Amino acid sequence: MAVTLDSSIQTLPALIDEGARKAGEQVAHYYKKDGRWVPVTWAESRAIGRALTLGLYSLGVRRKDAVSILASTRREWSYMDGAILALGGVVVGIYHTSTPEQAEYIITHSGSRALVVENKKYFEALSVRLNHMPDITAVIVIDPEGVNLNGQVISFDDLMKRGQTLDKEQPSLYEELVRAVEPDDIATLVYTSGTTGPPKGAILTHRNLVATAINAARDLPISSQDVSLVFLPLAHSLQRITGYTGILTGATGYFAESIEKIQDNILEVRPTLLASVPRVFEKIHARILQKRADMTPFKRRLFDWAIATGDELAQLIRQRQPIPLGLQLRHRIADRLVLKPIRDRVGGRIRFFVSGGAPLAPEIAKFFHACGLLILEGYGLTETSAASTVNRPDDFKFGTVGKPCPGVEIKIANDGEILIRSPGVFQGYFKAPEQTREVLEPDGWFHSGDIGVMDSDGFLKITDRKKDIIITAGGKNIAPQNIEGMLKASALIANALVHADRRKFVSALIALDADETVRTLKLPQSLASNPRELAARPEVAKEIEAHLHKVNSQLAQYEQIKKYHVIGHDFTVDAGELTPTLKLKRRVIEQKYKDLLDSFYTED
Repeated sequence: MAVTLDSSIQTLPALIDEGARKAGEQVAHYYKKDGRWVPVTWAESRAIGRALTLGLYSLGVRRKDAVSILASTRREWSYMDGAILALGGVVVGIYHTSTPEQAEYIITHSGSRALVVENKKYFEALSVRLNHMPDITAVIVIDPEGVNLNGQVISFDDLMKRGQTLDKEQPSLYEELVRAVEPDDIATLVYTSGTTGPPKGAILTHRNLVATAINAARDLPISSQDVSLVFLPLAHSLQRITGYTGILTGATGYFAESIEKIQDNILEVRPTLLASVPRVFEKIHARILQKRADMTPFKRRLFDWAIATGDELAQLIRQRQPIPLGLQLRHRIADRLVLKPIRDRVGGRIRFFVSGGAPLAPEIAKFFHACGLLILEGYGLTETSAASTVNRPDDFKFGTVGKPCPGVEIKIANDGEILIRSPGVFQGYFKAPEQTREVLEPDGWFHSGDIGVMDSDGFLKITDRKKDIIITAGGKNIAPQNIEGMLKASALIANALVHADRRKFVSALIALDADETVRTLKLPQSLASNPRELAARPEVAKEIEAHLHKVNSQLAQYEQIKKYHVIGHDFTVDAGELTPTLKLKRRVIEQKYKDLLDSFYTED
């Protein structure tokens, strides 16, 4: 069942209610409980949302009030999102990996009236700070076990009961609240994770988000027959837009148990679509290569032949060329012996993946395509309500982020910066007019901060972040993200930071994926928890040196990495080295390893 894209739908409550009403008793989503997937129909989901909306109203939350949500990705997050929107409130998502200090800043800065937390862990992290949050009048705990509930602190279930009671007393109140919501009301404040400084709250209206979701539904062939796994942070725009698009198209979502269980859940759910960040594809790619490394010499040759055959066919598909009969026959054999088992590792039903949030190495996209798995890379920012450009299944080009979505205008400034104007462009940063003026022109053009080019076929290619462009002491401009992406093509490398600003040559910090390194090189398992010793192993040095030589051979001389240091573990969010969306906090890492980086350039 695909919901008709009705142009009269201009607010998210209207979108959600209409989708739920038309879908009726069909399954909206599943969640895992006691080892089995439990279905929730659209009608049940709608009833839960209605009760929660009225429950919030009973607590004194009103239209235009902000409500913060601090929880991992789960169905209750989505229920609360819809409930707050139906009330006319403002949703403020907080990454569950945030520190208590970061969460307190967002809750206070947004002026949130209520706070939703996942469990005792998150409640205790913030309870001592509640005295510093004067606007908070109520705290809702999704899993209240171990939490002392009182007048101000109530459980998720109690909130629903309050709403159900109010609904009986005022049966028309919910509809009155939904009708009062206007397209230009603020729907959400999305606080950018930020690679430097405190996060900024991007103001996104109902009009912004509805327009973007409708564009996604029109751009991508998604229907009620599709199944997807929900696991990206709901505090991030990409997963929220994916969810709203699912409502428009009638697709069914399965809420993953956790990030750690993604691989198991994929095999259980067998999704037809999957939206993700590049890191997930990089890990799948690394594990496939690790399996290859464990094969006998004969099976490795067979694997390589099959991938080469798949790549030969995939190239002709990309060039829209006919497939010779001989290649078709070879491909059938390659597919049966090697390629289909690879596709089965991601459920065997994938029609296409969608990748966003960070650059995806073209080599990884081509490898997946050779296996019969299409990754469609898109581009957008928090400030553009996620997608502004996207590759389509029938119109794609690897190494690009696709063509503009309907209604999106793209132009390249004189300095190479990508400017965007569209119905999805945000209204500005909350309580930050000066920062808003720095990026948003009066005529609606948003300065993305990304550098890119538009090719002759209309595909946009991102070359780097404007602020991340490195200028060497010799005056050469270097785009570090491109080189870092090439380095991460190795199964051993989880992350890399290229360093050269105002330096004589390029150096790099190479962060190992400890588990993959141990598996690939067949090292003692104990080394996975001993990063210093792991990084010092000669087997690791040999593999990294060989890969670095391969990368350098594809770079201009001034881009080539002359010195590097191997770190035996990945950069982490907890250490402040990565944003919650896994982007490098370049300045933080450079400061942390300043002495080491400086030593690369010390004259003997």
